Amino acid sequence: MRRGEAPRYVRSDPVAPVYDRCCQWIIEAFERAGTSTNASANAVSAAEWLRAAAELAIVLAPTIERLGIASAEDIGCETLVDRVKEDVVRQRSMVVGRAEIGAWTRLA
Repeated sequence: MRRGEAPRYVRSDPVAPVYDRCCQWIIEAFERAGTSTNASANAVSAAEWLRAAAELAIVLAPTIERLGIASAEDIGCETLVDRVKEDVVRQRSMVVGRAEIGAWTRLA
């Protein structure tokens, strides 16, 4: 991350530079004070979300295969739930699941 640039987990689209910069100030203040704002520093995985994501892929497997997105062998329905969990833990990934929370405003 370049100085003055907000990390990927804080963003606006289309870019609102003042908002992004404000968030960067907050993040930098926390980090310089020794507190991380990145949830991946505190949590490795969300097991229920990982299971839900894998199970959704399993339900969609016939469609995924029919559309040529992935083969049944690639998906591996029998082991997908465990493989997803193991991969997230092994990579120490922060999982960003649902992202419907946002804000939009129009000043009168």
